[in-house]
Amino acid sequence: ITISREVGCNGVKLANLIESKLNSNNPETNWKVISKEVFYQSAKELKMHPDEVRKTLHQTEKFTFDDILKAFSDKNYKTDITIIKTMKRVIRQIATEGFCIIVGRAGHIIANNIKASLHIRLIAPLEYRINTIMHNNHLIRNKAIDFIEKVENERLQFRRSIFRDDPAHEIFDISLNRAA
Repeated sequence: ITISREVGCNGVKLANLIESKLNSNNPETNWKVISKEVFYQSAKELKMHPDEVRKTLHQTEKFTFDDILKAFSDKNYKTDITIIKTMKRVIRQIATEGFCIIVGRAGHIIANNIKASLHIRLIAPLEYRINTIMHNNHLIRNKAIDFIEKVENERLQFRRSIFRDDPAHEIFDISLNRAA
């Protein structure tokens, strides 16, 4: 199962509920929620800090002068392409092992051709998402809006780094409106 979501749709909370239900209904399976673990596993394989992996995949501007200097001076430097390939491989491996709910991380794109899969998209009106972010993160309205815009942009950049085509062409098995 993959869950893609707009900011403020509580995708991880829903994934945890699904995990609990699936594990209680079928005790011999061991469903698990996967999200940031992808960064940790990829970083471990790349011998990098997880924050460096995340930063590389979320950055909107590539190849700053500092990055170019670092590439020449650091023998352990990993290119964006290497990091992206590793992330894809880690996500694909997790997805093919099964019994997982991958939240975000472009799982729906990477696992799109796995037959025994379900790809869910969570959406909600902006006002619902603003209120959710205000409540979850204890933010005032303007800060919640800024947060939504920042994270949505990072997610878009991440999906573009994984899948170069227009994200508007992403396909899901089901879309759920969290406000409904």
